[in-house]
Amino acid sequence: MGAQWAKNEVVAAKRRCGMLIMKSDGSLAPRGTDFVAISYVFISGVAAPHLVLAVGTLTNQRVPIVLADKTVETVDTGTDALEIGAHGYETGDGPFVADETFGSIIAGSFFWIIVDDVSHVGIATSPANAYAGTRVALTGTEDGATISDTPSTQRGLDGHFVYEATQAETNHDAPETIVVVHSPDSADYDRDVGAGAYTTVEMRAASDDLGAAELENGLSRDDAWRIILRYAAAKFSKTGNDYQYRDMADTKDSHHGTVTSSGRVDADIDDAT
Repeated sequence: MGAQWAKNEVVAAKRRCGMLIMKSDGSLAPRGTDFVAISYVFISGVAAPHLVLAVGTLTNQRVPIVLADKTVETVDTGTDALEIGAHGYETGDGPFVADETFGSIIAGSFFWIIVDDVSHVGIATSPANAYAGTRVALTGTEDGATISDTPSTQRGLDGHFVYEATQAETNHDAPETIVVVHSPDSADYDRDVGAGAYTTVEMRAASDDLGAAELENGLSRDDAWRIILRYAAAKFSKTGNDYQYRDMADTKDSHHGTVTSSGRVDADIDDAT
């Protein structure tokens, strides 16, 4: 998957690229794998053409999910597991909330799921802890509590990750940057047999910004938008498909535009009238 970074880009959202990571056997990489922590992520183009360990972040992509409420039937404090009957949870799902305190998780606070089997789960304080199996100790008073999803409840996707480079990693003059997921001490993500991940990112000049590009006669796109929004910020009215914008002092029509049946816009400036 390709992407573009600007030289020495300071905006995090503009120095990201997607990666589809697979094991050597062709299966997708587990969603909870921390490739940076185990030193499997490399990058080139920073200071030399050789691959060096990356210091950015590689985060699993997550998608929203909606799940029905579940009621805790029994609690096992020996294994810190909740029996909730048949469920559709997967390890790492969350955040969820409960109407009772779960160990150190007070009622209404977020937690994530650790799946034990088709009817038993544990809970964790973060997605990373859920994937690592680090569960919250239960007290035995959780039976009867209701587990509910939230508007932000999500589920990770196996194999799908987003790499975000540090600013330093985008500060070089090479025509492109290469991000590689490769395991030098294991066959699981060995690039030599076609697994792992390999993403090429095109480098752009730091000043190569569409908003700064000149439209004509020295007018940039950003300045053009400022002019347009100056009108859009004033009062306006609509009659049929005709839109009238007032000046900022609300003393007269500033300009108007009509949306035609073909979806085009005919506009006129009214400042002179």
